[in-house]
Amino acid sequence: MCGVTFLLTFYIVIRCYWRTTVVVCQLHEVEAELENEARKVRDVTTENRKLQRQLVDQKNQSDADRRQVSELAEQCQSLQLRVKTLKRQLEEAVCISTR
Repeated sequence: MCGVTFLLTFYIVIRCYWRTTVVVCQLHEVEAELENEARKVRDVTTENRKLQRQLVDQKNQSDADRRQVSELAEQCQSLQLRVKTLKRQLEEAVCISTR
């Protein structure tokens, strides 16, 4: 009877050890997956910040370009008015000189 009890106890201990080993292996796998996911989150967060900075830079550049286009349009209008004025003055001068 003592031998049977010993064998049953030994079997239970071995089985518990095996289950513990399996659970520990699974735990290590889950920890590795967690580390991989954490690394992916860090990488995505870093990329997201980079893209946000680029977006802000692009918006600022777009605003600057828009202001420059507006200034150039105003200058163009001013020059067109000046050209009209100079043409009129030239025509008047030609009329005066032909009299």
